[in-house]
Amino acid sequence: MLANVKEYFKPTTVQEAFELFNEDRAHSVFLAGGTTVALMKSSSIERIIDLENVGLNTISEKDDNLVVGAMVKIEDFRKNELVRKHYGDFFFNAFSKVASWQLRNMATIGGSI
Repeated sequence: MLANVKEYFKPTTVQEAFELFNEDRAHSVFLAGGTTVALMKSSSIERIIDLENVGLNTISEKDDNLVVGAMVKIEDFRKNELVRKHYGDFFFNAFSKVASWQLRNMATIGGSI
C-alpha cells in the first residue's frame, strides 16, 4: 500500500522528474492521474513523484498533426476542439463509453495506454 510513502515531490520539468526517479528507482513511483497508483499494493513505494506540473498536459497542433501530452486527462481529450477538428466526434463518442466521467477526469492518456 501507500502507507510507506515518506517523500512527495512535485517537479516542474521532465528532467527534474527523471532525476528524482533515478535517485531511488526501487522505491519511487510516478503519479499522473492517480488511478493506477491508488490500486498499487507494493509496500516498497516510499517516494511519489507527481507529474502534474511538468508540462505534459497540453494538446496542440504541429505541422498539421495533433500533439497530445501524456498527462492530458481522458475527459479533456474527449472534449477538446483540436481533437474534434482532426477526428470529428469519434473520440468524443468512443471515450464517453470509457468508465464514468469522474474517472475520465482523473485518468490520463499516457496512463491509459
